Amino acid sequence: MANVKAIVKQLEMQYPDTNRDQGGTVASLSTVVVGDVRPILLTLLTGAGLLLLIASVNVASLRVGYWGSSSPKEWFWSPLGPRWA
Repeated sequence: MANVKAIVKQLEMQYPDTNRDQGGTVASLSTVVVGDVRPILLTLLTGAGLLLLIASVNVASLRVGYWGSSSPKEWFWSPLGPRWA
């Protein structure tokens, strides 16, 4: 923080017309970019992760169904029920 104050003071001395009564602050980039929407972004990320998990389990169940079927057609249509198989 002391470095920022020194830089601001130096700029004020070099350019007194444009930098009079100006200040400087230091903030982390994540705080500036994310700000107050951090909980919303974490909720969205959690939802996307759960969707990916559900899709992975679905594909895994299709693979397990393939092991018990005799043809690739059955492997694809068997999760939809007997009407489609």
